[in-house]
Amino acid sequence: MQKYYNLVLIILSILTLDLYGQLVDDISVHYSYIHITEAKFTDVNAEPRINRQYAGVDLGIGRGTIGVLYQKTTSPGDSPVGTPEEGIMITAGYDFVLSRAMRLEGYGRIGVSPDINPAQPLYATDTDVRLNLVWYNRDGVGRLGGGAFFPSTYVGVIVNRYGRIQEIAGLGTWWQGIGLYITGFHSFNGVDDPLNTVEDADIRFANIKNSGVSFSVSYDFKNLKMWVKKNEPLENGGNDLTFSAQYQFYFD
Repeated sequence: MQKYYNLVLIILSILTLDLYGQLVDDISVHYSYIHITEAKFTDVNAEPRINRQYAGVDLGIGRGTIGVLYQKTTSPGDSPVGTPEEGIMITAGYDFVLSRAMRLEGYGRIGVSPDINPAQPLYATDTDVRLNLVWYNRDGVGRLGGGAFFPSTYVGVIVNRYGRIQEIAGLGTWWQGIGLYITGFHSFNGVDDPLNTVEDADIRFANIKNSGVSFSVSYDFKNLKMWVKKNEPLENGGNDLTFSAQYQFYFD
């Protein structure tokens, strides 16, 4: 743990070199806790106990972000699943404004920790890139309780380091600080059966061919955002329950 703590400090020092030069507009600190008690595979419904924890810091620079993300995975209980791991990822993102009602979001992660084993379910880093095309109504529609609804929808794609391609799509709305969203995802390729695979056995859990649907509820209170998300797997996935919080501080 200490080596990762020191690495985070070094990375944050590099990222904040220009902080006082006003190149950085804001800083976000976020944490997520994911709990998995069921998983669906090709011919098996398993009951693992897996916890994933993410902690990260992002610096906002104009319409872009750069940050560091730490992940720790464990499997508590008398029959642990896999080998616990922890790792660091460097992240970056940028929003391209295309029109008054459309933008293109780009986001990427690069795993920088050695000794990560993508063949086992508790692997701790991912390397991938994501593009989302987002449509939104910035003026709001309808009114309820004195507030308008702000609907949005998006379609996108995620490509990981092994060439797996996932399509994603989401639809939801925001109203007086409350957000409701439904998201679906589907992989076109990847490992079909990670429990019984021979091909790509060395990367089987980090390159799963999966699909599912998730439902999320969020709440914004000033600079604090909190949300809960429930994932329902359709192919090769877990029934993830995620609790997240993010605080964003703006520099004058």
